[in-house]
Amino acid sequence: MSGKRIVPTFLEAVRNMPTKKTASLEQLEAYVKFMTPRMDLLLEFPMHEPFCKLRFRRYILAKKKLRQLCQRLIAQAGRRTIVGFGDWSNTDVSGLIKECPAGPVNPFQRELKKHCRVESIDEFRTSKLHSVCHCEMKNRYSKRLCKKDGVERTLKVHSVLHCTNNGCHGMTVNRDENTLKNMLMLLIECKLRSQPRPLAFSRPRT
Repeated sequence: MSGKRIVPTFLEAVRNMPTKKTASLEQLEAYVKFMTPRMDLLLEFPMHEPFCKLRFRRYILAKKKLRQLCQRLIAQAGRRTIVGFGDWSNTDVSGLIKECPAGPVNPFQRELKKHCRVESIDEFRTSKLHSVCHCEMKNRYSKRLCKKDGVERTLKVHSVLHCTNNGCHGMTVNRDENTLKNMLMLLIECKLRSQPRPLAFSRPRT
């Protein structure tokens, strides 16, 4: 079957494909009966020229987009730009994060290294400690009305944290902004000025 003829046939098979995400045996049986005679068609499609061209075009467009993002990032300082890149994907000692981070994080980091200086920042406790006093912050809670059952519950607010240190006067900060300030401090003090990492952000010795 030629490439021009297989594309509409493949699209028709994909559009009419029954769902396999079901607990119904009847629907699952319908999926198996639909897929069995079309299995060769679906497996052979990635080998045909239209799909190969599409995959290559997607690769080229992705590389172009990453390059544009890097150029926008270094627009002001050029190659003198210094970027602190969090290494959370490389320090998963507990195994909670599986495989690679979602999205083109690693390709973006590799492309960025071609345009400027990139320093890896250990993100340990950067989201838990206040950027001003380096004290551990507490979660904020709010009462919300659940849409499913209409019951009011006290839920944790993930986006903000509360500092209980007296010197900060009970300051509440945005979690992401506070993390960025801590990472910037670590980039300047530890990477650029070669100062030891603050004890509050250091990992416990085993």
